[in-house]
Amino acid sequence: MSWCSGWDENLIRHLFYSYDAEEILKLRIPTVGEEDFIAWHYEKNGMFSVKSAYRLALNLKDNKSETGSSSDAVNGERRLWNIIWKAQVPQKIRIFAWRAATNSLAVQVNRVKHHQTTIGLCSICGVEDECVFHALVRCPKARALRMAVREVWNLPDEVVFNFTGPNWLLVLLDQVRPPVHEQIIFMFWRAWHLRNDLIFGKGKESIATSVSFVQSYWTTFSSCQANMQVVVCNKGKQVVEDIHVITNLE
Repeated sequence: MSWCSGWDENLIRHLFYSYDAEEILKLRIPTVGEEDFIAWHYEKNGMFSVKSAYRLALNLKDNKSETGSSSDAVNGERRLWNIIWKAQVPQKIRIFAWRAATNSLAVQVNRVKHHQTTIGLCSICGVEDECVFHALVRCPKARALRMAVREVWNLPDEVVFNFTGPNWLLVLLDQVRPPVHEQIIFMFWRAWHLRNDLIFGKGKESIATSVSFVQSYWTTFSSCQANMQVVVCNKGKQVVEDIHVITNLE
């Protein structure tokens, strides 16, 4: 091969088995000379990421045979995202969690990136730039809510609420089990509501009121989910009438 002409297809097919040759010929040939570099096998771009390393750790933990195939990577990633998409929370809160996990919330740092503002500093505390992790975990308002929620829910130790990289939320949720990770999603959703109320609303929402609201919302939703499961289990055995499930409490 040369930098300009690409693979010598006849030579490749002569030297390798047909299935190996096909895979080799799929490899991209640079149009200009490039230095070799060490690549991370578990990302398509060859760059190391916490997310791919965590997927690998999950596969090893489950005693899976790790071959580096694309199916292993897809399964590991699907398992992480299912923590959100299969969480027993209202759909609007599930969508919020997905937006938080994909860094799609309109925090100050993201607004700077989209040229909507020139200041990335948190509008509430003014201590540091407001990324998603800051807004939901580090900001004093979010932390105060979390400390108050601890009085009614059995949240994990504070050491779990640390920044592990861009996929910190998926990593955090995977360290706890239901219903705790659903409760954490509920709490983060309410922390985002408090943040928006302080910045764009009247700022009258109190921590105590928020704890009471989120606990009541959680209890009501969980009860509705349990009732729906009973209906599904009894389907075909009896007629169920006048079932009204109300999930939009806000």
